[in-house]
Amino acid sequence: MIRNEAIKILNRNLEDWGAERDSYPATAEEMEILIQGGATIVHLNKNNGDGTFSSKVLFGEKYFISSAAEYKL
Repeated sequence: MIRNEAIKILNRNLEDWGAERDSYPATAEEMEILIQGGATIVHLNKNNGDGTFSSKVLFGEKYFISSAAEYKL
């Protein structure tokens, strides 16, 4: 079921932002769903140097990026 939710996130972003993009923004909740749905983690909690952290995953040949407070698995 989680995989289906991850696919919905992918499809919604493709529709909203267009398929030509290489990366899409994601909330922390969406990142968790994407990871549980089979996304490949590129990096988690990369320090941005400004008190925030970024996370990046690959799902469906597209990157999803989140920048916020530290992300917990």
